[in-house]
Amino acid sequence: IVIDTNNTDRKCFADVVEAWKNFSVYTIGTRLHLSQVSQNSLLAGYDAHLRTIRNPHGYSTWVMIAASGRKPL
Repeated sequence: IVIDTNNTDRKCFADVVEAWKNFSVYTIGTRLHLSQVSQNSLLAGYDAHLRTIRNPHGYSTWVMIAASGRKPL
């Protein structure tokens, strides 16, 4: 599923990315003992993504993998 700035409200899109930013950098990053340099790099990447989403002329995507299945009897 491709979420992008053409098919999604920009504010909602930015809110989701902001939540992922905080979770991945501060929760996952802390548990993985990422260095400060690595955390800063992640933050910079998320901040660039957010700037693009919030720019009315920017285009950004977020790809989500979706699958379904059925357990055999």
